[in-house]
Amino acid sequence: MNRGCATKQQIAGLLETTSNDPTVAPGYKQLSPESQEQVRLAFELGRPSDKEFKGIREDLAKKAQKYATEYTNAAGYKVDVAVRAAACRGDDCLTEGIKIGRDELRLGILVPFDEEHSSLVYKHWVNGLLCCICT
Repeated sequence: MNRGCATKQQIAGLLETTSNDPTVAPGYKQLSPESQEQVRLAFELGRPSDKEFKGIREDLAKKAQKYATEYTNAAGYKVDVAVRAAACRGDDCLTEGIKIGRDELRLGILVPFDEEHSSLVYKHWVNGLLCCICT
């Protein structure tokens, strides 16, 4: 877990929602043993432990692009204003490295995963249209 992946506030939220048990955190079982150790350390410290750690599982990284496509199983939606810059999950935006800017309107799509969890992924509006509209 590196500083680019999680904040102290996110870890605090995970500590609360998991009753301080990293093994029940969403996606924990899919992590490599090295990444699981980083999560355990972050839970102990209340912050990311190693800002240089880059334990990316290549098999999962290849799947990330699928989240840029059309969502046919959305469990909900949320429209809000970004409090900080964040990645847009639209296909073109991922390819071009375009981010959702701070104070920019965005659409959150609640996407279920691992049968018992869900996560919000965000897209944004460009020139009055939702970016990367899938048909």
